[in-house]
Amino acid sequence: MKRKTFALIFVVALIVPITFFLVACGGNGLRDQDSLSINFVQLRVGETFQLATGGGSGTGDVTFELLESGTATAIVSSSGYVSEISSHGTLSIRATKAADSKYKSAIATRAFDVAVSAPKNLRMEGSILRWDEVPGATEYTIGFENWGRGISEPFYDIAKYELRIGEVMQFSIYARDGNLRPYSLPAIFDFDVDFTQLNPPQNIEVDLDASCITWDTVPFASRYRITLYDEHGQPSPSVFTVNTNRLDFGSSAVLGGNKTLRIEALRNPTVGEIINCPIEDSDPSEFIEIK
Repeated sequence: MKRKTFALIFVVALIVPITFFLVACGGNGLRDQDSLSINFVQLRVGETFQLATGGGSGTGDVTFELLESGTATAIVSSSGYVSEISSHGTLSIRATKAADSKYKSAIATRAFDVAVSAPKNLRMEGSILRWDEVPGATEYTIGFENWGRGISEPFYDIAKYELRIGEVMQFSIYARDGNLRPYSLPAIFDFDVDFTQLNPPQNIEVDLDASCITWDTVPFASRYRITLYDEHGQPSPSVFTVNTNRLDFGSSAVLGGNKTLRIEALRNPTVGEIINCPIEDSDPSEFIEIK
């Protein structure tokens, strides 16, 4: 009887530690991995990226998959290669590090903000720097050196900057969406200031019926000065300065009497403008008969 009792005690004493070990290791001898995470990378429309993970334990392979909870569209391979990002928003991605002989499998998920693509087709139209509208973008930032300005339209009049004769001024244009997600990569535009004087106004037209004068906009002009001359070619007291390429009169009588006119494009800033311009005003235009 004593031998049986001793044997039973021995068996119980052996089983309890083994059971405790199995429970502590998850019931199958495998341990939990260290915390697994997907490393941050800034995703942008139209670009490709390689995802990577941090943490985890053991030798198990890591695979990736795109979850349906995101709002952007893309292709994510099992190896973590992200391609064909065709819209901005968010991408939710899951990473799984497989189990091995010592560790259980581990899972990590991360939601990535996808920034809009960089502006394209930058070009100058007169003094206006334009670019194609970026899909999904509701805000742009134009930067020059340490100065930046947020704008809502895909263009900006760089005549507002101080022009540096003989230098190349480099502008950076960024885009981002209405949720203020990260900025796109910058689009770079180099503007060569290779002129020292404004061009005279061209295509001047006098419309007596509408009591107005119009002309083509002169790039980088901030104002225009219109001078009327009498029938003897002498300047009259009637000198007008306007900020646009149009001058309206209350009555066509001002234009009567065999008068002529000339228009100058002005660059020199008015009081209060934060520009300092070495560019000279234009020469006067040709004489235009008012008839």
